[in-house]
Amino acid sequence: MYEKFFYLKENPFNITPDPKFLYMSKKHQEALDLLFFGISQRKGFLMLSGEVGTGKTTICRALLEKLNSKVSSALIINPLLSDVELLKSINEDFGLKVEALTMKEQADALNSFLVGKAKNAENAVVIMDEAQNLSLKTLEMIRLLSNFETEKMKLLQIVLVGQPELREKLKLPELRQLNQRIVVRCHLGSLNFEETKAYIFKRLTIAGGKGSIKFTATALKSIYEASSGIPRLINIVCDRTLTAAFVAGKRVIDEEIGKKAVDELDMDGTLRKDIEIPHKKRVRPAPAGSKQGGQKLGKRYILYPAVSAVIIAVMFAVWWNNRKIAAAPSFAGAPVINPLPEEPVSPSTPPQARDFGEVEGNKTSITQTEKENAGKPSEAAISEGTAILKEMVILVNAVEHTISNGETLEIAKGDKLKIIDAIVEGADSREVSVNLLGFVPNKSVNKGEDRGYLVDTAKDLWVKYSIKRRGAEYPVVVKHGDKKIGWIFIKIIMPDNNKG
Repeated sequence: MYEKFFYLKENPFNITPDPKFLYMSKKHQEALDLLFFGISQRKGFLMLSGEVGTGKTTICRALLEKLNSKVSSALIINPLLSDVELLKSINEDFGLKVEALTMKEQADALNSFLVGKAKNAENAVVIMDEAQNLSLKTLEMIRLLSNFETEKMKLLQIVLVGQPELREKLKLPELRQLNQRIVVRCHLGSLNFEETKAYIFKRLTIAGGKGSIKFTATALKSIYEASSGIPRLINIVCDRTLTAAFVAGKRVIDEEIGKKAVDELDMDGTLRKDIEIPHKKRVRPAPAGSKQGGQKLGKRYILYPAVSAVIIAVMFAVWWNNRKIAAAPSFAGAPVINPLPEEPVSPSTPPQARDFGEVEGNKTSITQTEKENAGKPSEAAISEGTAILKEMVILVNAVEHTISNGETLEIAKGDKLKIIDAIVEGADSREVSVNLLGFVPNKSVNKGEDRGYLVDTAKDLWVKYSIKRRGAEYPVVVKHGDKKIGWIFIKIIMPDNNKG
């Protein structure tokens, strides 16, 4: 619908598993390489797991394309087959026409085919998609297929592909023999923010959009947080976003358009996270007239007053604690942080450093007491349910570091760092602002939101705003509204010029 408007050759965000659009994150590349290695080395059983929409089926399609002509393959996408039907489907995918209906005759035909392949130095692989839905009986039959082997090698390689429930199912005592035979295991997770941006731009480039579509930094962040970095959800959110932009007649995707698309998908329930339902033990009812039922009923009535007393005691303790907190002195005011104006980002021009500015000099100091207590949330914050900074993710020379609240990250002068995100408990990361005090490359007014932009520590930091103005340590302050909720420290290690 919007392809012509954005000068695209095809839809970049289809949810079909097209290997042409496969984005090779580090995890996806590792999974593809491990599976290819396991098949080539005849390892027998292999497993690929991952959450819904992380790209498992696309990896399987790419794997089939990577295998050479000496490897025969069978792809089973229907897990709701009986053991006999499954064996028959495998033979059909291998091109075998077996008229017999019994499992023994189907298995004998498959064995003869595999022996012939081995004599010609060829291989065979079966990929079982949605394997978490296979019955225990079918999984046991699949285990028996691994008995097709010689003294030195496995004749059939089997790849089980499924959601995390597959890993849990394989832990059952009935499947311990199958679980022990799985030699190669790999798991696909979600993409991080940088990978999500690269994923979006790659799909747009393949579809022909070379700079014709631009995203602001906040729109990209909104897409990432709405999709949780899951490729299928990224496709859905981006497709709805481009549709909204097309309807509005805009070629720049800003926060307003992104929010509108996300809100529509939230209303549809598309972005709703799965709810884990705890397993309930089935309780056998006591026989009629037995004492057991009466005893349990009596205990239940005794339990209710006891629970009520505990609740009242907790409520009183919280009320008393709040009175003490109200009388306690508060921390000094934090630096004023203003919102950052948006700047469009396109596939061909990734976000770079831009001007930030000056924070008022009388509001930049952080006392030693505050620094020592930075990682400890106050009692007031806990009782009032306010947000607390947990960790901050920072790239230093393209290497990712996770720093806990109050900790110090030591880097060398001249290193280039980029603040990726602040992980906050009690609030959405979009609701907080992150300010690296001292990041003032052109000595203009500091706007305060410093996530996503490159900082050259050799020239972009202003000594005036470092701790004690020594140019060695700079605080990164995180605020929720007007409240400071935590910080970390960047410590610059100066080179020793006296060394030879």
